[in-house]
Amino acid sequence: MADKRLPEFEHTISNGSRVLQELINVAKANKLNVPHEGLKDLKGIVLIHSHKGAAVVGWEQGNGAAFKVLGEDADGTPVLSAPIPMLLQKFTVGLQLGYNSVFTMLAIYDDIVFDDMVRVDTAGMVMGKDIVLTGLQDIDTSTAANTYHSTSVHSMPADAAEAKVLKHTKPVRAITVSESFMVIDVSLYGGSLAVDVEKLVGVYGGGATVPQVLHGTVPMPAALVGPVAGLGKELAALRQAVDRSALFMQQANAEAAKLYSLS
Repeated sequence: MADKRLPEFEHTISNGSRVLQELINVAKANKLNVPHEGLKDLKGIVLIHSHKGAAVVGWEQGNGAAFKVLGEDADGTPVLSAPIPMLLQKFTVGLQLGYNSVFTMLAIYDDIVFDDMVRVDTAGMVMGKDIVLTGLQDIDTSTAANTYHSTSVHSMPADAAEAKVLKHTKPVRAITVSESFMVIDVSLYGGSLAVDVEKLVGVYGGGATVPQVLHGTVPMPAALVGPVAGLGKELAALRQAVDRSALFMQQANAEAAKLYSLS
């Protein structure tokens, strides 16, 4: 039976909606840093809202949820699995000073990579770099839209067998925006992104496993069904915003090239 951790996870799912809304808003401003792979062939996503504070050394932590993309419904809306609770913890070092509220979607293009990320028998070690450049703010656009935020994510295999499995897989891409109060942030990090086993047990019951949750053998709590369906619609809206932004940028570049040729 679910316990008090279910309301906590409901809040995490609500934050996942905020992550997608922040990404949509920045995409509509034509400023979202989207990987070249795009958002069409996703095998899974992880939505994380985290907080980072730093002064040369720093710490970032946040709760999130991983979803397997099961397919699409008749109108092209992604169908998401029941969510797996995730916990992010990062230690950072570099040229950094300030505070950040970070909204991240990890885009996963390989089933093997997704399955490896939601294993409960590894520490989920990750490393990478953060770059945040905060622009001038104005009353018409959000802090996130005026902030360049780039994060890379690289899994650290626990052993040679895991390294062999992951060697030829497609990389995870981080799509990240932030409400930045960083003076500057160019940093490296190491840490973990792993299943929050305690919350998994609290939400789905003591006998539930990650594969059972993802395949629907263990039912999703009724309180999560509507919000998860809403996330699928917001992911579809993000795709549309990204496609419109790409078209706008293509047209703008073509117009710029035309003007340059006439100069």
